[in-house]
Amino acid sequence: MADINNPKEFLNEALTLVDMLEADKLKYRQDSDNTEQLEKAFNTLKKNIDNEKKRTVDSRRSDVESEFNKKLKSKLQEIEKIEDKRSRARKEGVNNRVSDQTAGLKGEIKALKGQLKSYCSDNKMPAICKTRLFYRLYYPASVGDWLLVLVIAAVMIAAMVGAFVYGKLPVFIAVFAVEILIILIYAMLWGRTKGRYYEQLKYCRQLIANIRLDEKGVKNVTRNIVKDKSDEHYDLGAFDADIAAKRQEKEALEAKKTSALYNFDSVTKQQLIAEIDGNYADKLKASEAAFTEAKQAAEALKLKLSETDNRLNSEFVQYIGSRNLNHDTLTRLIELVEGNEAVSVSDAIAKLSETKDN
Repeated sequence: MADINNPKEFLNEALTLVDMLEADKLKYRQDSDNTEQLEKAFNTLKKNIDNEKKRTVDSRRSDVESEFNKKLKSKLQEIEKIEDKRSRARKEGVNNRVSDQTAGLKGEIKALKGQLKSYCSDNKMPAICKTRLFYRLYYPASVGDWLLVLVIAAVMIAAMVGAFVYGKLPVFIAVFAVEILIILIYAMLWGRTKGRYYEQLKYCRQLIANIRLDEKGVKNVTRNIVKDKSDEHYDLGAFDADIAAKRQEKEALEAKKTSALYNFDSVTKQQLIAEIDGNYADKLKASEAAFTEAKQAAEALKLKLSETDNRLNSEFVQYIGSRNLNHDTLTRLIELVEGNEAVSVSDAIAKLSETKDN
């Protein structure tokens, strides 16, 4: 502890402590900055290592998964091709089955149509009597026939109303004339056919009815065959066997993929991480050691600063004053004592104050 009764020694010791404190403060700031940089470098290195681990693991796992996905996609395409061939084969089988089971009815329809034409020709009936449209317009027998008649009537009425409401008088007259002409033609054909060939048309209508009945039969047979979900008629066993085999191969690939990814996650992943850790072990250790060493040095210097500051406060502030505890003031106080201008610390401080006041 400094002796206040020896002013020169007391002030010199205070000066030494003040200069040491300032130097240590500067050194502490430098050490703190260096520690911060080393800590940042250490943390950046750890982050980069973690990122490299993640990139490497993700990339290698993606490679494994991608290879299996390519094989699975190829296998799916093989299955789809076989299924497409099977679908076409079934469609062909359905068409053949329809053809076989409707051959008799289609033959009857063809014969009835030929019979209708021959009968009309033999009885010198108008050519229109050979057409289906004639019987639909003059002898409507089905819902479709009546709908056709109603649609024609509705169109004619709509044309008249439209011409009357939106058209000029010439347009209305023209539409009216056309429709009168259509009605006259319809009536003329009525007279030339139904009036003259009543009995013959009864026979023709029966032929048309039989044709319609057979056509309905064809539709029913076709619909029932198409709706039949059973494949027993089409000999598709070879396709089914190929599809089943390919699906088993696909399932085996999926099992291998699951196993490979599990092995990667449980074994390969750890090996890759360990390899990367090994590559950076020395560099990471050196970076951590440099940071730790700098941190410890800064903490030691901080403790020294605290001790020096505490000593100045406890031993010198009460005699010199905190505002005088700086290099320049202490140097001047020492000069006053060494020059015998002051006999004590308090005398030197008083003399210095007088000098400043003057």
